[in-house]
Amino acid sequence: TYEDPYGHEQRVNDPRGYLEPHFADEVKVGELPIRPGPELTYLYDFGDQWEFALTLDAVGPDDVAVEEPTVLEAEGEPPEQYPGW
Repeated sequence: TYEDPYGHEQRVNDPRGYLEPHFADEVKVGELPIRPGPELTYLYDFGDQWEFALTLDAVGPDDVAVEEPTVLEAEGEPPEQYPGW
């Protein structure tokens, strides 16, 4: 979830769900109409409703190969995803 330049809340959705596009497997962050600075909300695990606040620092060029995403800063300890599994 992010705020577009006009102040409207927009979403990039899980393609397996029932929601409308944009879908996460079809769009890159750099293709969205957002600029570095505003906070984004990342919802992970719809059953547990884990929400993460993200800040976009920069959007790099498309031609750079990225092996893995990089977390620049984190706060607290991550929760156990499936306790007692």
